[in-house]
Amino acid sequence: MVAITHKRGDTFALSSQLMIDGDPVAIGGWSIRSHVRDASDRLIEALTPTVASSGSGIFAVKSSGTANWPLGVLFMDIQLTDAGGFVRSTETLTINVTKDITQ
Repeated sequence: MVAITHKRGDTFALSSQLMIDGDPVAIGGWSIRSHVRDASDRLIEALTPTVASSGSGIFAVKSSGTANWPLGVLFMDIQLTDAGGFVRSTETLTINVTKDITQ
């Protein structure tokens, strides 16, 4: 599991690339969604991923609303669904939300 430290209130931004067997996968026409949840599975925020380069399989998630995220450990993954309905999810990411000192 990948762990990320994030200061509450800062913009959260993450990009990735879908690769299979070392090759980028074209993701044009795919649906992508992502949730941030706490340890009790309560939804903290539904993120709206965007495709940065469909031919290269590059996508990104971003949130400017992290001022409302609770301090502590949160979890997220990104789910990609191809046009045929085949679902792939990233590994679960752990987000350690810390207090922002400069507010």
